[in-house]
Amino acid sequence: MIDNYDVETLDKNTVIFVKGEPSTELILIKKGWVRVFEETKSSLHFIGKREQGSYLGEHSMLKDNATRRLTSITSEECEIIRVPYKDLNTIIKDGPEWLPEIIKVILMRSQDIHTLVLQHRLDDNIEILSDDLIHELRDIILNYRELKGLSLDS
Repeated sequence: MIDNYDVETLDKNTVIFVKGEPSTELILIKKGWVRVFEETKSSLHFIGKREQGSYLGEHSMLKDNATRRLTSITSEECEIIRVPYKDLNTIIKDGPEWLPEIIKVILMRSQDIHTLVLQHRLDDNIEILSDDLIHELRDIILNYRELKGLSLDS
C-alpha cells in the first residue's frame, strides 16, 4: 500500500503542519526525525520527537473535520509519506465490521498513555532546546502561518 504514495523530502526546520490546520492525512516518517510542539499565541513548548518509522496524525484518523492539535517541524532533512485519511478509512471499512471500533479504542488508549508520559515527564529521551532555537523555530512557524493564511486562536 505505501508504495502507492510519493516520498517527500523536506529540509531541516521545515514545518510539516501547525496547530489548528485541517488534519486530513497520516504522516509516515521514512527517514529522519521531527520535533513536536504545543503552540499558543505566546509560547512554543517542546513536547517530544518522532523518529524514523514513526508517524504523526494518528489520533485524528477516524474523526470527521479534525484539526491538528500540535505543531511539527523537521529536525534534519527528512523523508515523509503523506497518506490521506480517506484512503486509510477505505481500507478499514473494507475489513471486518469490528475493526473501526478496535482501532478507535487503540488510538484513544495511545493518546491517554502519551498524555500521561508528557504530564509526568516519564520520557527520558526529551531534548533540551535553547531559547535561541525556540525563537528561530517560532519565527519559522509564524512565517508558515502567514504564508498559509492561518491564525492561532489559542
